[in-house]
Amino acid sequence: AEGMPLVVLEALSQGVPVVSTDVGCVGEMIPESGGSGKNVGKSDKHLSRLVLERLTRPQSFRDMQKIDTERFRQYARFVNSYAVCYKSAKR
Repeated sequence: AEGMPLVVLEALSQGVPVVSTDVGCVGEMIPESGGSGKNVGKSDKHLSRLVLERLTRPQSFRDMQKIDTERFRQYARFVNSYAVCYKSAKR
């Protein structure tokens, strides 16, 4: 699961922000569409700006957490549907 780190899914499930460089599947797991997670460049300047932004806008952050937990639920439904598929194919 190196290309799709579980820590990202764990963070999304708890509404914890994720800041990462765009490696493996992380870019797909953390789209730039409203959630608290962000993919940053390799510059520390981008990272520090992003952390400060999250700390200074608590209401905005709470709204983003809701988006993240819903995104996790979508992943969970996706995984569950595959599990059902595999179980039925096994029979």
